[in-house]
Amino acid sequence: MRKFENFCKALKNLELAAELENYSPLEETGFVAMFEICFEQSWKLLKEILHREGVDESKTGSPRQILKSAYSAGILTDEKIWLEILEDRNILSYVYDADKVTDTIYKIKQKYLPAFQDLKSTVEVQRWDLR
Repeated sequence: MRKFENFCKALKNLELAAELENYSPLEETGFVAMFEICFEQSWKLLKEILHREGVDESKTGSPRQILKSAYSAGILTDEKIWLEILEDRNILSYVYDADKVTDTIYKIKQKYLPAFQDLKSTVEVQRWDLR
């Protein structure tokens, strides 16, 4: 499935960026952008899976509703983390605050990256027909 491939590519880029220790302002901006892209690809992947599973909420297009539905369907294991990811993505998309960026980079490395990796593993294990 194209959406899974896109998500995996975005995740790989985020993983590579997470290996760095110190970031210049330009690298911070790139890292945040990779996080935003990875999140966008993840919720679109979830939306596609829910649609194929016949979940009505998949038609709304709302990332929040998609995350909640994916949690209810057992695709995501930690709704709180995913809603936090959404909140940070929303904040960073509209406001630039150096302290918020630094805080979010830490959270991406410690909490959000493992959540994205768990999603990838879940999709691989479940082997949904994603063609």
